[in-house]
Amino acid sequence: MRELLGAPIKEKLLPFVKDKVEGLEFYLYSDREDKGAYYYFKGIKKLLTSLNIPYQEGFLDEGYERFNSESHNKFTLISRPIKDERKLLSSLDSQYDLDMVSIDNVAKLYLGDLNYLPATSKSVYLFLKYYKIEVSAKKALVIGRSLTVGQPIFQLLNKLDATVSLANSKTPSSLLDEEIKSSQIIILASGKKNLVKRELLDKDKIIIDCGYSNMSGDLNFVPSEDECQLYTPVPKGIGSLTSFCLVLNALFLKQQISLEDLPL
Repeated sequence: MRELLGAPIKEKLLPFVKDKVEGLEFYLYSDREDKGAYYYFKGIKKLLTSLNIPYQEGFLDEGYERFNSESHNKFTLISRPIKDERKLLSSLDSQYDLDMVSIDNVAKLYLGDLNYLPATSKSVYLFLKYYKIEVSAKKALVIGRSLTVGQPIFQLLNKLDATVSLANSKTPSSLLDEEIKSSQIIILASGKKNLVKRELLDKDKIIIDCGYSNMSGDLNFVPSEDECQLYTPVPKGIGSLTSFCLVLNALFLKQQISLEDLPL
């Protein structure tokens, strides 16, 4: 079993990105009472500081009009879920939409442009490219259907010619077990642990874990060599590139780079 880490990908791309970030400015918007958002943004702010990218923070309790005013012409990230989410997303300028959740950007992804992948699903793309994981003609299962992770990863794998199934935490366990057993690639993105049983795995499976909670992913165990071929650990796996992919999205929206330009 081989662990796939995010650090080598970031090290490969960092020199390419560093000289292109001048002029970027981020706006990070959240509910100040949301501890999950606090820790998520903490990692993003650390990266932005290291790249000398200025940022401003805004909070839900400051009002909708202030959001509109302060986010204007800044690359904006809304921590979701959040109260009045639909209203906030509908006002997002697609040209400054860091996590590609505006209607225009979602549509462009569904029409096949992978540059419009949200940050976590773009991290999955980078792992597939860097580690040369071939998905074409393979059976893949995505567990999770969120707007920014599960559904975009489904679109990604479909674009790359995998045969893809989409399940969720409400899928009956008997049906889910069948899908897990018959799939060569399993993407975990439901935010719910222990949906995958050890006895359903085998040495040829590829497991990509996008979950994170209390230093553990959705898989919630470290597989053995008999249980998978490749595996993204939590932490140090997919999540370690998510903040970096926000910067890549900003550079794409600024029309400075595309996925085809990345030296992978």
